[in-house]
Amino acid sequence: MVEDTTGGAALDRSTSSTISSFIPDPDQVRSIEPLGDGNINATYLVSFRNRFSLVVQRLNGEVFPDPVTVVSNVAKVTDSLATRVSADSGRWGFCRFPGVVKTRFGKNWYEDRSGGIWRCLSYIDKAVCYPRVVHSNQAFEAGKMLGCFHQLLESFDGSALSDPLPGFHDLHQYKLAYLEAIGVHNRHLTSEFAYCQQMIEDRLESLTLEELGRENQIPRRVIHGDPKCDNFLFDVDSGRAISLIDLDTVSHGLLAVDLGDCLRSLCNPAGEKARSDVTFDREICSRLLAIQVRLNPVYRGFRSPLLQEIMLRGRERATDWTLNVLYAERRRRGR
Repeated sequence: MVEDTTGGAALDRSTSSTISSFIPDPDQVRSIEPLGDGNINATYLVSFRNRFSLVVQRLNGEVFPDPVTVVSNVAKVTDSLATRVSADSGRWGFCRFPGVVKTRFGKNWYEDRSGGIWRCLSYIDKAVCYPRVVHSNQAFEAGKMLGCFHQLLESFDGSALSDPLPGFHDLHQYKLAYLEAIGVHNRHLTSEFAYCQQMIEDRLESLTLEELGRENQIPRRVIHGDPKCDNFLFDVDSGRAISLIDLDTVSHGLLAVDLGDCLRSLCNPAGEKARSDVTFDREICSRLLAIQVRLNPVYRGFRSPLLQEIMLRGRERATDWTLNVLYAERRRRGR
């Protein structure tokens, strides 16, 4: 049995027993502490006296309808990333992705008595993440890491991944839900509500990315699914981006989904949780996109005119809606 040695609130015996299932030498555990401030999974950092630290997580079954699918997806992707990095360490050696640690029974996950699904990952030390862009080179580094992630998985068969969050990127369903909600809405219209409503109404006739992907036969690839600012890890000494973590949303989709979400997050200097002073920084947008196009051949199909239009119109939010509008405008101009 692993004992909690954090000096804080004691772990319950069930949690302690669960963590023990991943640890071959529980007597060497120095401490078990909550890790991060995420609001989805329960995450613990397990530190040892004579080996590298591990991360143990209980996946949130209320968020993920099938946590085992999430664990399986992550195991497949991290195995592929490790193989690619190892095969060409001269090129990719700076990348440090988490690896899945099996239980003592040889499985990628552990099911506790209440039906909760747990998994264990290697811990990436001497690295830091940021909730928002804090220095000018950070966006450049994040863009490079996102491009590296896509390129490393370019040959991976994305159809081998199951959908971890059905409907998460289904803009068509969001549109239907909006139309249903707005049809019965009878509350007072504030100026902020009216502004948002008009932004949506102006774009309702635009094709979604999925529709455009099918129409233009854009290939689907492995995407991260949630490349927001604090999912990038940076080396504490050099400031270089070394990892893209929180792989629970990896799936088979369009690169534009990752590009749009990354821009949405990193190009807002106020951060994701800001309720005021939210802006879209065009310089950050340009730097982030430029490095991906310059360094990664996987993006050559997006060079022109789409990326140029995004950079020119970076004041708009780089979400699925914005990308749809840019496609539609390009089509109307006959480009």
